[in-house]
Amino acid sequence: MKKVFAVLLCMMMCFGSVSALAQYEAPPTKNVLTAYLGFQRVVGVVVEEDADRLSVVITKNNMRDEAYYESGECVVFEVLLKKGNNLLGHRIDAYVKNDGNKNVIIAGDGNNGRNVSITLKPDAIKEFTSEKIAYYKNEEAKATTEAFVQSFIEVKDLDIAVECNVIVNGELNPDFNVYEEYKNLDEITFLDNDNDGDFEFIIVNTEE
Repeated sequence: MKKVFAVLLCMMMCFGSVSALAQYEAPPTKNVLTAYLGFQRVVGVVVEEDADRLSVVITKNNMRDEAYYESGECVVFEVLLKKGNNLLGHRIDAYVKNDGNKNVIIAGDGNNGRNVSITLKPDAIKEFTSEKIAYYKNEEAKATTEAFVQSFIEVKDLDIAVECNVIVNGELNPDFNVYEEYKNLDEITFLDNDNDGDFEFIIVNTEE
């Protein structure tokens, strides 16, 4: 019991520094989790989420040698501790471990400077397809802003395709025709998870 309590305490202490570490692409990799508990720090995009598990496409592994997971690999992790909810589509910082046949993860939140979102009213959208969106930034804007809509995750020189990038009520929904249905919604959110000006995920809420 004391050992379990100590591990959880270490997790909470490390979590306090996750958001600060996330501001840098190559933060220090040595802390309690990595030095003593066998965890490695990675960056990745969450492509599936439920209460107990996260599927993450690894985009960066800070270990040069003996890395558990390679960039571009999609791994299903069992969640030990998760800071923040609704991480689907976000690029997160996480501490991961390969524990025998069981992958475990301590996930940081998606508020790490890489994830930028914009929420629009339907009448602010001039053009919206699976490849591009043109929109007015605000009510006073006279010119439209254009951005690409990407259905893939950028990993170094690779583009990892995702089967669905439309999130409806917190879950991926490939059957929802967002390019038509958004007109009937109060608002729609576009998520840029690598802060490059293009949107990788589309988020809508149809529940009252």
